Amino acid sequence: RLKTAVPPVAPAMTLDWNTCASSWGCCADSCAKDRLYEYTIPLASLHPGRRKVLAANWKGAPQGAEDAEDLAEAVERAPKGEVEVVIFPAAVHLLPVGRVLQQAALGAQNAYRSGPVTGENSLDQLEACGVSWVMVGHSDRRRTFEESDFLLHERVVAAFAAGFSVIYCVGETLHERKEGRQEAVWEEQLQLLPAVKDWDRFVIAYEPAWAIGTGLVATPRQAQEACQAVRAIVRSMVSDFAADSVRIQYTGSVTAKNCEELVTLPDVDGFVVGSASLRAQEFVEILRAVAQAP
Repeated sequence: RLKTAVPPVAPAMTLDWNTCASSWGCCADSCAKDRLYEYTIPLASLHPGRRKVLAANWKGAPQGAEDAEDLAEAVERAPKGEVEVVIFPAAVHLLPVGRVLQQAALGAQNAYRSGPVTGENSLDQLEACGVSWVMVGHSDRRRTFEESDFLLHERVVAAFAAGFSVIYCVGETLHERKEGRQEAVWEEQLQLLPAVKDWDRFVIAYEPAWAIGTGLVATPRQAQEACQAVRAIVRSMVSDFAADSVRIQYTGSVTAKNCEELVTLPDVDGFVVGSASLRAQEFVEILRAVAQAP
């Protein structure tokens, strides 16, 4: 429920039950619907500062479990400030990496509903490995394995139902950008948004497919315009509260050299780091830059 124990210290707003139910997704369904519920809320408390989130996507590397453990230990030793750090090792390294991580969270690069499905990471097995995050919709899954938005949305819904947090990747190809269709692509990929109820557990990663593993990187202006547009889509599909709460990452050839400017952009709340996350010192430098960002 929306609490009002602390007297307002800023201009306030009043919500009736219908506004609350449609905008907040809290326990309002259990409220008595035959009367008006009013909540006086300090406007300054509605959208607290978004916590930065930094993810390391190791994809299919490193080869051996010992190297994976060494990388994880380097991340563990690094000061994190208020940054939420998530490590996404290959599935075969989830257990050894999970034994190392204490401050950083453990994530799976792919997940599907629990049950007998060949070749998938079952959610109940991931939970048993200590996984708390899953990544869905990376361009590798969309392009190489041709996973549809319908399938990806199914993965997200299943992960939420099982209690996992989700990084959901959206992004356009170079061809789609040249045709000026990128915003239509993002909107189509984000049709699942009305199903999201917990914005602390849902992160959107803007991932221009043309910048993944190519050495290309979006300019700061391109990154900000994209993340701002994605936030506007959340606003139009869900609510102002959701748009101001959701964390949006940039991903695409992020390095220690280019991250400092990118992380200061107003609509960029962190990164998914690919190849640079396999170089322990460089990833720690990126983490430091994110921790020091305003």
